[in-house]
Amino acid sequence: MIDTKKIAELPFDGQIELMEAVMSALSQNQAEFDSPKWHLQELEARTHELNETEKWRSFEEVRERLKS
Repeated sequence: MIDTKKIAELPFDGQIELMEAVMSALSQNQAEFDSPKWHLQELEARTHELNETEKWRSFEEVRERLKS
């Protein structure tokens, strides 16, 4: 198991390099893994929200609401 304390001790650029190495390793094996069910459910929910144009608000409306 990886000691996360050692990761925390790495300089920031070392942490980024480690993350890139992990992502590269994962992407080489991506065909072996299925996305979790919740991921598809979330994508479907967001797609549904995008199609509900009656709920869309202009930037000005949102800005005014946030000010109040």
